[in-house]
Amino acid sequence: FFSQLERDLGLEPEEKPDYRYNNSSQFVGRTEVVNAVVQALSSTSSTYIWVEGPAGIGKTEVCKAANNQMRLMHPNWNMPFIDVSNISRAVDFYHRIAKETKISLPEPVGEWEELLRQRLVHRYINPQGSHSPTLYFDNFEDILRIEDIQELKQIRKWIRRLQNSGFSLLFSSQTKPPTILADYEIDVTPLDYGIDFTNLSLESFMELDSVTLFCSIWGHRPTSAKVRNTLKTLIGNLEGHPLAIILTATQARESVSGLESVLNKWEQASQQSYNGSTKHTSLKTALQVAWNSICHDETAVLYWALQYYCIQPIPFSLYEYLRKDIPKEEFDKSMKALSRFSLLDINNESETASMLLPLKMQLPHLVPQNHPCFEQSLIHWA
Repeated sequence: FFSQLERDLGLEPEEKPDYRYNNSSQFVGRTEVVNAVVQALSSTSSTYIWVEGPAGIGKTEVCKAANNQMRLMHPNWNMPFIDVSNISRAVDFYHRIAKETKISLPEPVGEWEELLRQRLVHRYINPQGSHSPTLYFDNFEDILRIEDIQELKQIRKWIRRLQNSGFSLLFSSQTKPPTILADYEIDVTPLDYGIDFTNLSLESFMELDSVTLFCSIWGHRPTSAKVRNTLKTLIGNLEGHPLAIILTATQARESVSGLESVLNKWEQASQQSYNGSTKHTSLKTALQVAWNSICHDETAVLYWALQYYCIQPIPFSLYEYLRKDIPKEEFDKSMKALSRFSLLDINNESETASMLLPLKMQLPHLVPQNHPCFEQSLIHWA
């Protein structure tokens, strides 16, 4: 879509490397689960590898880290990254795979699936290779939600044929795997999972992965017992959820009033995001705190909505068209505000900006359905 749009606008985008496999520096406490994925990827036979966990827990980052380890071990390693979010038809599934693997398919749409399989085999299968070629499907829970049962069966059958052709398949999903897709089932759990740190000494508490991640973003490592106790309360609220920790630590970094004010913001936001449950609400509350920080910036809200309607990272080359009549200085300032609060990833290497799926998809829960940002963003895209 973006390639066609850039051509229509008279732009000539250069071929750039895929930076989606770049890891964030804010990645701690995942050595064991990354090693499990690497071990599965290193299998000499074609396998199904299923990485599961709730939204924002770090499944994609784990798979990226495993891929990067495989690259170090095998210089010719190549695992295409295929984001299948928001797909509701089989034909779109095949089209997404073809696009990400740069395989051309004929128009009009016909019996694509067998031709696609053949061309994937031709491109990736190496009889002399030491491991099976692997395709990585991110956000696969959306495929399992396809309402047409026959189309879903068709996709499952095609995946089995691909595996029988010699491919391994890596999936990351919020859901449990179908039985047929679970040679390896790897659960990504919260940081410090199973540790009851309420009775830990403050010294032992400061060594937890959750605290290490928080402090690395905050830029401080408190020494006073008072601040450490405040941090302990806040970390307990965050439930070891990495994305919630990142968003909240960013609030601490930007605050001029100290950690106590962040805890107060958290308690106020927890009432706003309360849904009748006291468990696993940390990400919703952290997003509510982040939203409260930018909701008065109409351009930032509009930009969030632009991301909401977009699957891919948005190229910088389109900004002059997307911002319409919004002054460039105002548009850039709002983008930087979103980035400053860890809501937007601005990648200067690939010249794109993107939002994590759990962030962009939370927008309808933060604003009313009749909020003007939705209509305005569609007008800007049009």
